[in-house]
Amino acid sequence: MHRLRAAIAAVLFATLAFGAAAKPPVTVKEPKDIVDWVYKETIKPSKGANHFDIFGKDNLPALFSKTFISEYTAGQKKADKAGEPFIDADPVTNSQDPDVKSHTSVVNRLDDKSALVTASFVLHGKKTSVAYRFIKEGADWRIDDIGDNESSLRKMFKEYLKAK
Repeated sequence: MHRLRAAIAAVLFATLAFGAAAKPPVTVKEPKDIVDWVYKETIKPSKGANHFDIFGKDNLPALFSKTFISEYTAGQKKADKAGEPFIDADPVTNSQDPDVKSHTSVVNRLDDKSALVTASFVLHGKKTSVAYRFIKEGADWRIDDIGDNESSLRKMFKEYLKAK
């Protein structure tokens, strides 16, 4: 868990040092479009080693559910107070060393209240997938979790907030 927090902290630092990430365009509305936009930002040559700040100040309210933001913010405050990183891996690639050249995404489930989209890509020669769970908040789709039941960010947030 510390590796996951350290990697995310490095991504956040790189973003602050090199400029903020782009805000999703207004045309990106559907869950699959949101995931595709995230990966297009991730693989832009100007991003260096795929350092895209999915948790950037413009991205947080534009991409994530209110519950996700609340848990993320509480965890980040606790980590800041403890002087430790909160997330130490890149959640977009579920890795320490993101290096994605292209991706595909598939809508696994979509109804009027929730969606599941899986992004697949090759990372260091191995096919990798990351799941994005969406919920509908008002008229907008928002990411409510990243990962599967074993490596869910929201699960990690809750465990971190419960720990002393």
